[in-house]
Amino acid sequence: MNKRFTSMVEKPDVLNLDFLADQILADHIIVGRGLFCQAVIKSQSKHPDSSDVCTALVALINFRRPQVGHLLVKRVALQFKVAHARGDKQLMHTSSALLAQLVNQRVAYEILALDVLMILLEDPSPDNVEVAARFCRQCGALLLEVAPGELREILGEFRGLLRKGELEPRPRPLIGRMFAAYRVAFRESARGLKVVDDEEQVPNYVTLVENIDPETSLDRFHTNSHLLEEDEVTSNPS
Repeated sequence: MNKRFTSMVEKPDVLNLDFLADQILADHIIVGRGLFCQAVIKSQSKHPDSSDVCTALVALINFRRPQVGHLLVKRVALQFKVAHARGDKQLMHTSSALLAQLVNQRVAYEILALDVLMILLEDPSPDNVEVAARFCRQCGALLLEVAPGELREILGEFRGLLRKGELEPRPRPLIGRMFAAYRVAFRESARGLKVVDDEEQVPNYVTLVENIDPETSLDRFHTNSHLLEEDEVTSNPS
């Protein structure tokens, strides 16, 4: 099953999203959701530039099976949290890019994006500020739409860093590009490939300020008849 999920999450494009979503949903996705999440995270670590298309696929699945989306959001959020604690800049970039698109797709609530920015700007090292500026551009359009007051506060934090003059030169151009994007309402990054209307999507609540259970027991897929029966009932409600 892991190989099947891996194969499918590495194939999405704008033309086959519905087909792939139907295939994944038919493949015991509830009991296999741990393996599906592993496949998505592994694929994105190798192909981070495809996060908008991959999360569009996730959005289609989350719309019908929010248990799957919730587990993925938790695991990516935890991955970011661990990367930040370790100072792993590359993993922070990869995981935050995926989180930004999950928020853009409304698979996760905007509070998760605000948490990411808050944690990064509380400790404004050059790496943290660089990740924060990129992340803000990636989901700024959504924040401008649903949390404009909080976004203004975050932009004020960036301005404060520039005014203090203590910031190293490296992240300064990224902050400049972020403010340029803000001035045109983040039209450049927008909100990715939208496949489910916001009003119909089922956002999942996850926050970085609480403990996150990755539910690793779900990574072991057992062909247990009771579990498969339960999955079948969940997939085909009467």
